[in-house]
Amino acid sequence: MPTIRQVAGLGCYIVASTLLVVTLRVGPDPGEPGGDVVEHARLFEKYQATDPFVGVVVERYQATKPLRIAYDPVIKPRRAAPPDCARATRAVTGNSTYGRLNNALIALAHLLEFAATAPEPTMVVLPDHVKEWVPRSEFNYSGALGGWACVADAAPAGLRVEAADLRDIYWWAAEPTTNFGVTGLRSHSAELKGLILAQIVMRPQPGLRALVARATPKGPYVAIHLRSLEGTCVARLRLEGVAVQRVTARDMGRDVTAEDLCSMSGAYVKAALRMDAVPKNWPILLVHDGQNTQKAGKLRKNWHAVETHATAYADLILAVRSAYFIGNPASSFSANVVMIRRALGAAPESTNLRVLDFPRPGSYK
Repeated sequence: MPTIRQVAGLGCYIVASTLLVVTLRVGPDPGEPGGDVVEHARLFEKYQATDPFVGVVVERYQATKPLRIAYDPVIKPRRAAPPDCARATRAVTGNSTYGRLNNALIALAHLLEFAATAPEPTMVVLPDHVKEWVPRSEFNYSGALGGWACVADAAPAGLRVEAADLRDIYWWAAEPTTNFGVTGLRSHSAELKGLILAQIVMRPQPGLRALVARATPKGPYVAIHLRSLEGTCVARLRLEGVAVQRVTARDMGRDVTAEDLCSMSGAYVKAALRMDAVPKNWPILLVHDGQNTQKAGKLRKNWHAVETHATAYADLILAVRSAYFIGNPASSFSANVVMIRRALGAAPESTNLRVLDFPRPGSYK
């Protein structure tokens, strides 16, 4: 697990992850509401350890100065040169199908982590399911991964491809499952997964960037994720409990229930915003799966929430870039959003959810 220490006099925290260093651009992108981009080179430490990568800086949360996560975070692996993919001695991939966009992202992150930390040069052959749900027509991630991982659509001639079931790859860190002769992942954490996911999600193609820009409010905004999970949401949260989120009975005036989270009840939304002193004038974006139109209507009416009317790809980026995010802890979408935000500098107090790996041990299957 990563370690956290406060840096004296700087009002920030350094999170020692096991993978990468990030230099962030903070502020809207050129042409987006809010003016020009402000460049901030964040502090980082080079950990002299056996791990092949380094960590990132996470600033203390200030509601009046929210972090605006920009595109194309710069990743600097510790190794001096990119891997020599021509010398790869093994290739790994996933077969079958398991879930949709966010499950595919998690499986891909696990494959990349395995390859990047393997003792021998290892290539990731993109599974067909990943290519379908995380298309490069939407995300320009090939170049971003090339500096620290070998990724290809097909293995070179003569290189045997080892395949594992995508379901087992998805659950690799949680059960843990055994894939390619390895049980569990070597140096895993939520921050590590967030950094890998950021290299995919936060590199949208121009068309997707334009769609996000059209749906983005001016200035800081709140994003709420309403997710019913095909009717299984309450059962999932009753299995895990609600401690995976930060709102307490003291904040609510009563116990938080699974129903609060699955329906984004007005009492829960109010408690989350009040808990972290979120300014009342921030507009609210509503991201939802279309399965609870009645509750979506209540959020529009009572909270003046605005639906994005965008794609799942745009909704994911809009949620990541929000100044405050209210998510559903049973959802892989919400979990991916929180892991990416945390890895790129958003503080724990900028969301109702705890930064935990997903899927978690004992999660609903």
